[in-house]
Amino acid sequence: MKYLPIVSYFLNVVLVILLFFKSAANQILLELYREKRKAKAEKRDLLIELRDLLKRLNRISFTVQVSLASWEVQVDPVDKTGAGEILSESMDKFAEVNSVISKNLPRYPRDLGSDYEEYLQVFAKFNSEIVDGAGTTKQRLREMNDTLSKNLFDIIDEVDKQLDK
Repeated sequence: MKYLPIVSYFLNVVLVILLFFKSAANQILLELYREKRKAKAEKRDLLIELRDLLKRLNRISFTVQVSLASWEVQVDPVDKTGAGEILSESMDKFAEVNSVISKNLPRYPRDLGSDYEEYLQVFAKFNSEIVDGAGTTKQRLREMNDTLSKNLFDIIDEVDKQLDK
């Protein structure tokens, strides 16, 4: 019992010291919460932008393929020049969207990045098939477009799943 006043005094000193740290701990926790919320909002915005770019890319990739096939079959120099201009414009649009996506690729979840790189490989393969082929039929163009669209919409579905988390 003779130590009770000393223990009480010691505990009061400890409580006073902890009182000062309480506000600091609250501030630290508040900052961590704000940073986590901000990072989550940035990730969400990035995924929304990716979804919009992929939808845009879907439209552009079809235009590129049709333009490329049209350019390949043109015999008349004037028609070939016109088809070449359309092809060039669509390739520029594709490159523009692709550069934005590629720039942010490290910031996307890994599976989305690898799915996108796989899409680019299939796109390149189909384009070289158009150039190397002895004329691509409308049916084959549809099949190519369906495959590319499916690949892109699979990625878009995955983006939507990430957004729903």
